[in-house]
Amino acid sequence: MSYRSDVRIMTTQKGFDKLKKFADEYLKDKKTEDINLLNNCDIMQQNNFVKYFGWNAVKWYEHFDEVKAIMEGLAYLEEKNMSFSYSRLGEDIDDYETSIYESENEEKLNIVSPCVCRYFNDDLVLEDLNEFDDELNL
Repeated sequence: MSYRSDVRIMTTQKGFDKLKKFADEYLKDKKTEDINLLNNCDIMQQNNFVKYFGWNAVKWYEHFDEVKAIMEGLAYLEEKNMSFSYSRLGEDIDDYETSIYESENEEKLNIVSPCVCRYFNDDLVLEDLNEFDDELNL
């Protein structure tokens, strides 16, 4: 079993296109273009200006080429003065990272950080309690 993370990114439509092109080129140089994560997002929402996308339970290891392509692509967007917001939630409750770049040229587009909620799943606890009672024949 390996460690997994949930990742969300928000950028402009134009920013997404540049990020995808960057990742395609990056992975082509590594001869691994078939693993571009941007071709297989678990989450993909958009409006006329902004694109929100990401992955659930992904092996987000910085040394993986497909992850490097995204992370270096975000640095490339910053170099090109294009807004983005990046958030990653690891399995451990204190494993969270975020990175935001707001371009003055795009500030009216409202690139916001993804909404993160950690909460108690009381329904699941109740199920576990009932299963425990059943096992003990109570």
